[in-house]
Amino acid sequence: MQSLLALSRMAVGLGFLTIPKSFAALFAMPFTPEAAIGCRMAGTRDLVLGALLYTCRSQASTVITNDAKTDVANQQPQRKREWNDTQRALLLAAGVVVDAFDADVITRWGSVVVA
Repeated sequence: MQSLLALSRMAVGLGFLTIPKSFAALFAMPFTPEAAIGCRMAGTRDLVLGALLYTCRSQASTVITNDAKTDVANQQPQRKREWNDTQRALLLAAGVVVDAFDADVITRWGSVVVA
């Protein structure tokens, strides 16, 4: 589920980054030069958030690797750095906060544009 959320966030981000006019029309946003800059900024942000979310997905959904390899020079077991549950939760919370901020801005901006 987390991978699906990450991939969809990256897809929307990539869409806003590459073809902002079409995506603005898809979300019923008026397209102006200023809106193009905003779309590209939001696209970049969503692409990065999606990529981070994809890299921190739980290890249960990935292939298990052999972590018992030892480093010959140091004779110490190599440990793979992984995201812990707190970091995953904070990243998900950051996505929720960003989406809530976007919803607030769109409702305020939409009322100004319509009026």
